Amino acid sequence: MHIIEGILSSLRIILGRKKSFSILKDVSGIIKPSRMTLLLGPPSSGKTTLLLALTGMLDPSLKASGSVTYNGHGMEEFVHQRTASYISQHDLHIGEMTVSGIIFLLFYNFVYGC
Repeated sequence: MHIIEGILSSLRIILGRKKSFSILKDVSGIIKPSRMTLLLGPPSSGKTTLLLALTGMLDPSLKASGSVTYNGHGMEEFVHQRTASYISQHDLHIGEMTVSGIIFLLFYNFVYGC
């Protein structure tokens, strides 16, 4: 039976069993306000996951432990959308828009939460 499952899994006819693994482990740091911060790391090191955690946008189906705090306050104690935002690396945009138009839309989204 295991041989048949292995063959079907390798052919992507059935999905293999899910394995659990840590994406981020023992991460801590300070990001000072009003400063641009560069986040570097090798591929699949958890950069996007860290940014999603900081903006409260982690997939709810992920099993997570630990906490994210802002100035000692937990994510549930304030509206984190007013202090942090995340634009996906695969964000859809209109190529004909000017930089000032994009900044206006980002500001509008930040102020009105649209």
